Amino acid sequence: MSRVLTPVEGASYLDKAAIPLVAQKLVSSAEEAAAAALVLGLPVALKLIASAYTHKSDRGGVRLHVQTTREVRDITT
Repeated sequence: MSRVLTPVEGASYLDKAAIPLVAQKLVSSAEEAAAAALVLGLPVALKLIASAYTHKSDRGGVRLHVQTTREVRDITT
């Protein structure tokens, strides 16, 4: 049975194939997300990581052009 790769697994395959990706950080809280946004540089994109949802954008799980750490916290809380 086939399955969908997690974003971390997908990134690993792309890295092995020398395909560049933008910087990314896996976090598990609103505070970690805000701190990561500062390190990565604003604006950022946020994406829900949940195996139950293959198409995250259909569920509101993708947010683009997030401009501030406050907005990051609000979205991830």
